[in-house]
Amino acid sequence: MQRNFWNQPRWVWLRRPATGEEIRTVYWAQGQLLQENYIRLCWFLRDTHVGRSMYMSTVLLDVLYASCGWLAWNGIQRPITTTSGARFESTNAGTEGAAKNSLHKEGRAHDGYIEGVTIESMFRLGAWLGAGGVGYYPTKKFVHWDDGRVRYWRG
Repeated sequence: MQRNFWNQPRWVWLRRPATGEEIRTVYWAQGQLLQENYIRLCWFLRDTHVGRSMYMSTVLLDVLYASCGWLAWNGIQRPITTTSGARFESTNAGTEGAAKNSLHKEGRAHDGYIEGVTIESMFRLGAWLGAGGVGYYPTKKFVHWDDGRVRYWRG
């Protein structure tokens, strides 16, 4: 039996310039969540303004995994840069343009970019993957991906 993409160990490679952190880890293998690595990812995607983490959506992590897989498939050896992951209420309220009911507050959204990949290409990748919400922010140079209902917008 051939192994397909979703049956292989699921990994992400992320970096966060604001904290100087980088993580490359497998969070899912042999049909189960690898708890220790999942917790490390949740901490990496924490709200850095308040220094607290929350449980991140595994569906969102799967979107990031698929994106990392797309990069690897295309010979692009670089991480996804995270500008925002989890947000608690105080951070969300102070974030310009943030939706009041943002999925960031539930650990279900990620904002970021990939060095050397256009924001438009990232937007198209998110749409192609069927990621829930895909926001395109060309002037701020990032995309938003979340695991909510499928929708697209330009910010």
